[in-house]
Amino acid sequence: MVDDSTNNNQLKVFFRKCLHFVSERIPSECPICEMPVSGRRLCCQCQQSIQPLKQHCFICAEPLFLGSPNYSIPKQLHTTTHQLCCGRCLKHPPAFDSTLVASLYQEPLVQLIKKLKFHENLGISPILGALLSQRISNAQQFDQLSLPQALVAVPLHKNRLHQRGYNQAELIARYLSKQLQIPLLKNAVIRVLNTHDQATFNLQQRMKNMKGAFKVLKDIPKHIAIVDDVITSGSTCHELSRMLKKSGAEIVDVYAVAKTPLNK
Repeated sequence: MVDDSTNNNQLKVFFRKCLHFVSERIPSECPICEMPVSGRRLCCQCQQSIQPLKQHCFICAEPLFLGSPNYSIPKQLHTTTHQLCCGRCLKHPPAFDSTLVASLYQEPLVQLIKKLKFHENLGISPILGALLSQRISNAQQFDQLSLPQALVAVPLHKNRLHQRGYNQAELIARYLSKQLQIPLLKNAVIRVLNTHDQATFNLQQRMKNMKGAFKVLKDIPKHIAIVDDVITSGSTCHELSRMLKKSGAEIVDVYAVAKTPLNK
């Protein structure tokens, strides 16, 4: 017998889909400055305020600055695109192989991500997806980026998914899948541990908190990319990448909308 809470959750999902469908087809406003725009997008001024990272670690996307102690170009990584690597990734390489982000986790991107993640504004997901898709396309064109065979969104635990009603990472991944013509593996990975919020944890605590959090349920291609909204320490993507590589992946990339710098 289906309880009332399940029925209510299904209705919420249905109405969100209806709003999502309608919002794509009517004039709207920029979600940042509220200037009128056509469709779900940012106005030109707000679009230009979100700048891509220029110097960053190609593995974890940590911002780098020439002359800083975190700046390094390993001899084995010299390429025509001058891939840069931070000291942390040189000493302790994560399980994933590279990270691409649209921009830093700062305003106005913070506002957009919070509206999607915490305020049920699903119309934000294609805007964030478009920012990330453009970054990936640019890397493909100018840095000879090799696209993965499939995408996988960082999964939420079933309790959190039931509470929120949607997975923001999966919404972004759906947009990327459509734009880049890359299959999205649904239900390929589940989150088996309802982990604690990592915001107050240090790096070691974050890694310990995520240990054993994921389980892979399907065959995984050799080259796959993880999709998430924000990456900070990379501990979530590290643990997920570790499990994906145990299940057959050889190369795991990370695509995230924003990067929160560790070295503030």
